Amino acid sequence: SDYNETIGPNKPFEDIAIGLANNNIASLRYNKRFYQYQELAMNNDYDLSDEYLDDIDAAIELLSEEGFNDIYYLGHSQGGMFAHYEASKHDSIKGLILMASTSRSLMEVMIDQIADQLDAQGFSEEGKATYLSTYYDYLDQIDALDADSEETIMNIPAKYWYELKSTSYANNVIDIPCLVLQGSADFQISVDKDFALWKELLGDKASYKLYDGLNHLMMPSIDGTMEEYNIKANVDERVIKDMADWISNN
Repeated sequence: SDYNETIGPNKPFEDIAIGLANNNIASLRYNKRFYQYQELAMNNDYDLSDEYLDDIDAAIELLSEEGFNDIYYLGHSQGGMFAHYEASKHDSIKGLILMASTSRSLMEVMIDQIADQLDAQGFSEEGKATYLSTYYDYLDQIDALDADSEETIMNIPAKYWYELKSTSYANNVIDIPCLVLQGSADFQISVDKDFALWKELLGDKASYKLYDGLNHLMMPSIDGTMEEYNIKANVDERVIKDMADWISNN
């Protein structure tokens, strides 16, 4: 995605940046590397550092060099999965905002998403189990990976999956203030599984906000399908206000 996280006519990161600026909070956004240099993702020889981590580190270092020492990391969806790992490397990060994110593995979340799609298509329980068995095999393969694994899983290099595992919250438990945000109508990240699990894992180290009727983009849900992302909306003002208040008071 680009630095606005553009999805159809919607630009959630632009909404958030403008909203924070109106509350005297600066932000830094940038195009994801594989968006700006799409050919880099085509050689099937990349890892999580190539896609995410190196540029996150560079952004944090740039802010520090410019004199910004109270940095808050906002990770949306997958971007929140390795937020604690990034905070463990940078003392300048004072808090984490985990927006529609998860502490579970990417493959676990994918399996849930696929299962929901199969339910919507009317698959029987037996048919669904047969279809998902391949993905559970992938999950077992990922769990068995080590740093020297070289195979590909779902056409993604093993080192990418391994780095996802090594940068997860489970392997980077640190004590840092967190704000956990999710919409009740999010059909990509589960309220019952993911939001509830953050509460269990972080306890009173975090503040929690669940917004009735908001989807994965923290925008009003319309029909509970991907098609609603093609309808112009904006990040709910309550979300931005809660972010700004938490940053200002933390």
